[in-house]
Amino acid sequence: MVTTIAVRDGKVYQVWEDVLYSEPTRLRRFWLLPGLDPEWVKEGEPVTELGSSAVRVRLVTGLERTVFVDKNKPCDMMEEEPVPEPRKLRGGRRWAWRNGEWKKEG
Repeated sequence: MVTTIAVRDGKVYQVWEDVLYSEPTRLRRFWLLPGLDPEWVKEGEPVTELGSSAVRVRLVTGLERTVFVDKNKPCDMMEEEPVPEPRKLRGGRRWAWRNGEWKKEG
């Protein structure tokens, strides 16, 4: 799973994005990355996992910084959004949500 950087309310977060298998919903979990200024990072950049509590973040200067995150605590924030259904199919066929993705019915 690829985790990325997000900036919310002037704070820098590591974001885990997942899609629910049972319903068309995208779930984002945010963990605060302490000691990072939003001006130092680029939103959407990947975060490298170094172990159970350390991550490496690439700064806009090209340098990398190691940050320690307590993954044993619940995430700091969550966002949910629907996964839109793909375009309409010809012949009256429909889409159905199965196992975390849209699939053609029939």
